Amino acid sequence: MIDFKSYVLEDNQDVLVVELSGKLDTETAETFFERLEQELKAGHNKLVFDCKLLTHISSLGFGMMMRAHSRLNQVGGAVRFARLEGYIEEAFKVVGFHKLFDNFPSVEEAAASID
Repeated sequence: MIDFKSYVLEDNQDVLVVELSGKLDTETAETFFERLEQELKAGHNKLVFDCKLLTHISSLGFGMMMRAHSRLNQVGGAVRFARLEGYIEEAFKVVGFHKLFDNFPSVEEAAASID
C-alpha cells in the first residue's frame, strides 16, 4: 500500500510536497501515477517527493518515478526528491538514480532547488 499526503509550502507556494509512505511496487505503481496526474490537472507541476516514510520501492516503482519525471518535464515542471534514507537511498544508488536526481536532506532545500 502507498499513501500520499500533499501540501504546499508556506515559503514556496509554487511547490507541492507529496509525502510518500508505504510501498511503491507492482500493486501501487498505477495508483501513484494516477495521483500524479490528478496533481497535474490541479495545476501542480513542481513537486517534491518526500520519501522519509517510503519503506519499499520495486523496479516498477522506479519506472514510475522516471515516468513522473518525464511527465513533469513535458508540462514544464520539475520533480525533486527529499529525505531518501536507508534502504530506499541504497536502492536509488544501486539503480543509478543518484546520477539523475539529487537527494536533498530536507523538503525545503529540495523545493528551493526548483527554479
